[in-house]
Amino acid sequence: MTLLPKFGTTTNPSVDVVQEIKEIAALGFDFVEIGIEEPGGAPRIIWKNAPKINRIIEGRKIFALGHAAWWIDLGSPHEIVRNAWLEECRKTVDAGRKVDIQKITFHAHSQSMLLSDKSTRKEIIGNYVESMKNLVNYADGMAVMLENTTEMSSLKDFDKIVSRVKGLGVNLDIGHAFIAGGMKSVSAHIKKFGRRIEHIHMHDNHGKADEHLPVGVAKIDFRKTVKDLKKIKYDKTVSLEVFVPERIITRISAEIVKEFWASK
Repeated sequence: MTLLPKFGTTTNPSVDVVQEIKEIAALGFDFVEIGIEEPGGAPRIIWKNAPKINRIIEGRKIFALGHAAWWIDLGSPHEIVRNAWLEECRKTVDAGRKVDIQKITFHAHSQSMLLSDKSTRKEIIGNYVESMKNLVNYADGMAVMLENTTEMSSLKDFDKIVSRVKGLGVNLDIGHAFIAGGMKSVSAHIKKFGRRIEHIHMHDNHGKADEHLPVGVAKIDFRKTVKDLKKIKYDKTVSLEVFVPERIITRISAEIVKEFWASK
């Protein structure tokens, strides 16, 4: 019997977080991935609205994951900047605890100009290792994940962080992996990280830009992607990061992926 993962989607941090969670819950998703970022989902706003959020989650019998701001730079070569970002990340984790978040995502983000220099790239990767160790320890039971990004697109560089941080999970963004090198890159990421993959982001693109399109409208072979994920017996959580005004389209994308998962 094929075990299906749980399916959800992310809130839009530009609008009211409570209303976003209500809308996602009403569409029948298994979970909501809360964007804990400015302007609409900043940690202080999550903290303030935690009673309302918890009532929705409990009433709909869903659960919550967390998604930190993508622009946080935990690899900055400037220690004062890096420490400030770490403090903001700890606030993000604290806000997540208020709504019983089970897993939280941070991003392997840095300025591309810095990553283009070999020595600076090595420093940034080392800083990320220390930053993620700090956050894994601070989270103390909440699963901490690192997401592959379009800036740090090299599988080798991303693995240099993941492999050196005990207890760190991977949020594998399929769209980002595809931009890094097509379907070969997607398959390589899945094979490389295997059971360390704690969460998946799915959205489509044409291989050049991070478009966050509905499943099946661009160039990613999601049937092949699901086949590869089934090989590693992946059955955890999948977020459809489809950025369109009509969220029913996001739900349709989830149903398409479910059909691929259920087929032999």
